[in-house]
Amino acid sequence: MSFICSKTAQLESNPNEISCAVKGIDYKICFFPSVHELPEEWNYIANLGSTFVQKPYLRALEAAPPTDMRFGYLLFHKNEKVIGLACLQTTVFKADASLNDSDPNASIFKKAGESIKKTVSKTIKIPLLIGGSSLVTGENSYVFLEEEIPQKEWIELWHEGLVHGQKCLNAIGAYTNGFFLKDFFEDKTPAHSAVLHGSFIKLSAQPNMIFHVKPEWETYDDYLAAMTSKYRKRARSARRKGEVMERRIMDEKLIEAFSERIHELYKFVAENAGFNLFILHPTYFLELKKELGDLYQMTGYFIDNELVGFNTLIKSHGDLDAHFVGYDPIHNQTCKVYMNMLYDMIESAINAKVKDLIFARTAMEIKSSAGAVGYPMSFYLKSNNRFINFIGKQMYDILEPEADWVPRSPFK
Repeated sequence: MSFICSKTAQLESNPNEISCAVKGIDYKICFFPSVHELPEEWNYIANLGSTFVQKPYLRALEAAPPTDMRFGYLLFHKNEKVIGLACLQTTVFKADASLNDSDPNASIFKKAGESIKKTVSKTIKIPLLIGGSSLVTGENSYVFLEEEIPQKEWIELWHEGLVHGQKCLNAIGAYTNGFFLKDFFEDKTPAHSAVLHGSFIKLSAQPNMIFHVKPEWETYDDYLAAMTSKYRKRARSARRKGEVMERRIMDEKLIEAFSERIHELYKFVAENAGFNLFILHPTYFLELKKELGDLYQMTGYFIDNELVGFNTLIKSHGDLDAHFVGYDPIHNQTCKVYMNMLYDMIESAINAKVKDLIFARTAMEIKSSAGAVGYPMSFYLKSNNRFINFIGKQMYDILEPEADWVPRSPFK
């Protein structure tokens, strides 16, 4: 295996800075332990990326972090010019706490498999440095200026930054002994990177479900008209069943007033997911609204003034990201809460005239029945524990929730 970085040296003046030569060109990597310490030059690069690398979102996340999560930030310089940035997170991966795929109606053979999973999962507890965002699907945690450094080279530079960031975080008590790099579209450069291919375990992830808004759609009715009769009837049926619900755009005061119920509804969904790396902080949604303002929209679904569901949308780089949702499972059966959320978010995307609505992963078949397309993704894992590296792929195959779904296409 060949590395492009030929030398790394700690700069005596600042232990949080290192120099690194990539193909004969010198770079400097600076680490910051908090968003509040980031210099103004961070904004220059962040404004070219998604909302999830910009200071308002990072402040909200730091103010209401998931349990055991710490943060770090990297700035990359070339000839004293900032050419890239990356966000880091730390977490302790506890497999038994992350898996939620028990099925009371499972067959004897499936129950035996679940028993094996539980036994294996109890032995796995890995403090990880996350190169990426565990709260968002997609390439939302790093930005590099392509005119300053080619893709294949910035991946190597990014890797050097991750190693440096891990050392800095370890020094302030946020200890990790492994790397979890996420998420990469399968057709992107990292899949062919020597440093990732040679030293990391490549793992597949559930696809990122993306809804492409067609430019000729002016209204939601145009979207319905593009559907086949079968799927149009389904959409209208779901909407009729959802008419009993009142939609309210939740401002800061309303989110604060219903914060406990919002967290309860979120947990109904999160704790029934096949895999869950974390549980959100109870005030996360409120902090998002405080920091993001109009870039963030929460829609509440009410029946007789009872909140039975909510969805969230974040405007990001010309797209809309469907963030977390929550709903009462009983009302979901009778009122089709989740399906109504999908159609409402699609209507919002059409009205906002965005290019894409990022639905992220989970519930792939339902999302595809509304028109979303699944894009395969991968991530990379490396532990300082040689045994975990050796059995990592096999271990992942055992623990990975089943993703048995059939892609649908509702359009003519």
